[in-house]
Amino acid sequence: MVSATYKWEVDWNGNGVFGDANEDITNDVLRCEWQLGRDYASMLTGRARGGKMLITLDNHTNDGKYSSFNTSSPLSGNILPGRKVRLQATDASGTVTIWQGFLDRINPQVAVGAARTALLEAIGPLAYLGQPWHEIFVPMSTNQLTGTLMGALLDAVSWPAADRDIDAGNTTIRRATFGTRQQKLSVLEAMHRVEEAENGFLHESTDGKVIFEDRKRRLGGAYLTSQVTVSDSPGAGEITYSGIAQGDPLKQIFNTFQSNAQRYAVGAVAVIWTLDETGADSPGLRVGESRTFVADMLVDEDSNVGVDTWTTPVATTDYIANSAADGSGTDLTASIGVAVTKLGTRMLITLTNNHASSIAYITKLQGRGTPISRREPVWVYAEDSASQSRYGRRVYSVPSELVQNSQEAQDHVKALLTLYKDPRPTVSLRIFANRDADHLSHVLRRRVSDRITVKATGSRTQLGINRAFYIEAQRHLVLPGKLHEVTWECSPIGTKDSISGETPWWVLGTGALDDTTALFY
Repeated sequence: MVSATYKWEVDWNGNGVFGDANEDITNDVLRCEWQLGRDYASMLTGRARGGKMLITLDNHTNDGKYSSFNTSSPLSGNILPGRKVRLQATDASGTVTIWQGFLDRINPQVAVGAARTALLEAIGPLAYLGQPWHEIFVPMSTNQLTGTLMGALLDAVSWPAADRDIDAGNTTIRRATFGTRQQKLSVLEAMHRVEEAENGFLHESTDGKVIFEDRKRRLGGAYLTSQVTVSDSPGAGEITYSGIAQGDPLKQIFNTFQSNAQRYAVGAVAVIWTLDETGADSPGLRVGESRTFVADMLVDEDSNVGVDTWTTPVATTDYIANSAADGSGTDLTASIGVAVTKLGTRMLITLTNNHASSIAYITKLQGRGTPISRREPVWVYAEDSASQSRYGRRVYSVPSELVQNSQEAQDHVKALLTLYKDPRPTVSLRIFANRDADHLSHVLRRRVSDRITVKATGSRTQLGINRAFYIEAQRHLVLPGKLHEVTWECSPIGTKDSISGETPWWVLGTGALDDTTALFY
């Protein structure tokens, strides 16, 4: 039996470097499991969940090192959420990072008369970005490719440039903003909306990067080559599975797709917000004091969905200051400094009292801008009568909040109809890594989105499956003795492939349209 050498680490002091004292926790690990990828093996209905790792730690022989209230622990004060957690593995082919994320919590567990343990829970980048303190308000974006918008969302929460892999995108978002008074969004929720508009795939890498695949990434390069064949009767260069399960193909049949292109109108400059505190309630600024006011649009379903351009506040028109709260004193408007931050549904107005000696009362303050309202959407449909006759009418509404071009929406639903009007197999493969060096290497190195070939036609399985798949999700388990097992959840490629006489999507230069390939947009 072959096995890898595993190394679990936690950056306890938060300095961005693994390797300081007590950061290698390998000797305390009793059991570990982790997952990443989609919640269902479908490019249509599956969405990447935030990765998660669970580590059972020995908290007995090290005198309660992982107990956060144990002040004698060398980790006292450093068991904090957000610390980076990493797992690396070394085999004959080298060392690879097979999971990286952030500490979420450690829960010590004590059974009377038994060994003390602690359960360490870590989360991947997407789960980290989905936490409520990553709520965002961003500027209005116009005519931006989806990849550019993804980058702007990550910039808004200062996600490092080195920890992202973002495609340019194929869809231009004519108008988008995120975050309103009524609907606060995490950056992850906003990114999922961009993902839906692109018909792409937002997920995370094993080394802790945020990945955005536009809809054409899988149509070229390494994605055209199977990385391994997994078979019930493996030949040279192939590996085998210890278990295979076919998903329900009827669950993924859809023969009526609908979507819409949302259009918008920009109005004339108008007062969007007015400070309601006036007269005796007028807010006062002491000498040298600054205060930020939020000019916040009240968003509704039909009108006032955002602001195209905020007007920088103009003295006496948009703000007035006075030495008396009721406005009867000396006009101090000229002594007020103004700085603004303009976002999609709000403007932050920072006023500073630069007068040498007098309190300045803000007797008038308003925010003006050009409001955006929704116009009637353009609905598009794609249907297949033959599929409806066989399976009944199965409707899927494509999330399309950011799609504003009816031709693109039409191309989108037509492409989906080609894929999902007929049954398509999904498979779950369970693979034992310790079988030999080849199995171990593939378990450690195969990633979400990798293309593989699955053969299940022999007498051991008789599933009649022999075709190419994408790995959509992974679940790993490492037990004492370095026993390692992985489950790959896989979706089929395109409508057909060369293995079974079916056809992948058309890519320029790879095949004849409508002969060996099918049209994609």
